[in-house]
This record gives sequence, structure tokens and C-alpha cells, in this order.
Amino acid sequence: MAGAIILPLEKLLPKSRRRTKPKALNNPRVAAAVAVSAVLERQSLTATLASVTTSLSVQDASLAKALAYGVCRFYFSLAQQLEKQLKKPLRQKDQDVYALLLVGAYQLRHLRQPSYAAIDSAVTAAKCLGKPWAVGLVNAILRGLDAQPMPKPQYEHPDWLIASIRQAYPDHYAAIFDANNQPAPYAVRANLCKTTRPALQQQLKSEGINSRLGELSQAALYLEDKPKQLTKLDSFAEGLFSVQDEAPQLCAPLLDLQPGQRVLDACAAPGGKTGHILEAQQDLASLLAVDLEADRQQRVAENLARLQLSARLVAADIADLSGWYDGQPFDRILCDAPCSAT
Repeated sequence: MAGAIILPLEKLLPKSRRRTKPKALNNPRVAAAVAVSAVLERQSLTATLASVTTSLSVQDASLAKALAYGVCRFYFSLAQQLEKQLKKPLRQKDQDVYALLLVGAYQLRHLRQPSYAAIDSAVTAAKCLGKPWAVGLVNAILRGLDAQPMPKPQYEHPDWLIASIRQAYPDHYAAIFDANNQPAPYAVRANLCKTTRPALQQQLKSEGINSRLGELSQAALYLEDKPKQLTKLDSFAEGLFSVQDEAPQLCAPLLDLQPGQRVLDACAAPGGKTGHILEAQQDLASLLAVDLEADRQQRVAENLARLQLSARLVAADIADLSGWYDGQPFDRILCDAPCSAT
């Protein structure tokens, strides 16, 4: 994963999970379960996946990521279904087993594969965890789940967000939830300092990837083929594009950037919009990019280096002005909070 910060596993996982043996992470379902465990502890899915998939093949790493993201997308209904099968909650130190059950449940409910294959793969993963007692549990719980009919589709959102969206869009909220539960299309942002969208389309086609134009952003391309090793392409290494959804591509143009302006990008990591600001206006007086974590700022630096762009990067709490603010006013401020894509 280009630009990701690879942290030691022991720094990513709480003490209850650190007993997972590195060898176990050769199994993509174990890797997915470890990543899901980290998310349940309010840790970064992206950062954890980058660390737990390093020993996997490209194909297995892709599977682990798909499983982890799938569990997160359908977590609420999967957890509810497992709750009906479990007689009592698992102990805190066995939450890796619970995460593996979530992975198995996702395979049963949402992937096109025979039930026996989904259950068998989960049982094999349970053996890799080094908890022999969990093998029978995983087998029994998933078999019990498989015997139950598929429940009606749910909104798969937190209650507070369901209430908010229903109030804001009383005639359309069901369609919004349904659309939000679908995997996002794969989009990239053309670096218009170096290329044009038609030229990038031709470049990508020569590299085996077909694309179509985005409808809202003047820099967006949607990839029609499932990308493989996208960050290994020459066009990516040359900084001709960045991986970014179309919606956040609208932010930089909305700033109406002008030459000579001082710009603040608050909550900047991983730097997608930071790079876009610099691409959109190359004659800024300055751009300050602030993010809370130094490790995440390293990713911003890597992304800007690939694009051959530069900005002043500061690791600080944006709310603590004494840690970063020099007292000079900004002409534009971009604050993407809480960075939840809502």
C-alpha cells in the first residue's frame, strides 16, 4: 500500500490481541480478523491492514482487505445475527475469535461461495489463532447461523446517523442507506498540472485499465476494471494521478484559490486534498498542513513527494493554537472533520 505507515503489530493492537503470532497472519482470514479487532478498539482500519498484510501474497492481501471492509460495512446486522447464536459474550481476551466469527458470518451472508467452504475456511483460521477450544465454537456458531434464513436488509448505520438522515431526507433515506451500503466505485484524481483527463485515460488504457469521466469533478476518472497493483503503475509513480473518491475532489475548487493566498489544511492526513490544493493553485504564498499524528504526516510527505509538491507539515492538535499557529491570518481554511466520509 503506497504511502501507508507500516507500524509493528504490537503497537497497533491492544494487549489482549498481541498474542496473535506473526505466522498466523499468513492466513488472510486471520489478518482480516485482527484488523476488525483493531477497529472494534477504535483503531485505524487502514493502518492496521497495512501492517497485518505484509506477509501475504498480493491475492491474499486483497482478500483480507475485502473481508475486513465487508465486515465493517455490514457490522451491525452481522453482530446482531451472531448475538442470537452466542449463548454468552466472549471474554475480552478472546475478541479475536469474535472478530473471526464476524469474518465468517460475512462470508456466509454476503459472498458468493458455498457455505461449507466459508465455514471450513473460518475453522482453519481459528486453528491458526492458537486457541484449539475456538475451533469447535467457530464451527458450531457458523453452522447455526447458516441454518437460519437471511434476515431482511438493514440500514447498517449507527442509530444517531439513521435518525439524522431520516429527519433530513424523509422521502429518500431508505435509498440513501441502500446506496451507502454498496462498495464505492474506484476513482482517481488526474493531476491537471501534469496531464489532462483524456491523456490520463489513454495512459491508463495503455497500462491495461479502462476508465470513464467523473460527472462532478473536472479531475475525476472512474476505473471500469477492478484495479490490480494500481500504485505500481508508471503513471502513478510519475504523479499523473492520485487515488481519491470524487466527492472529496470537490473541496479544492470550492476554496476558490487565488495566487498569493495563505492556506490552512486542517486534519490533513493522508494528504489527498493537500495535494489537490497545490495542484489547483501553484502560486500560493504558503500552505500549512496540520494533522494530529506524526506518523500520518509521514504519509502526507510521501504523497507530496510523489507529486513533486511541497507544503509545511506540522503534527499538532488543531484545537491547541499554541502548538502550531503563528498568529498570521489565513485566506482559506479547509477543515475535513470528522473525516468519516459522511
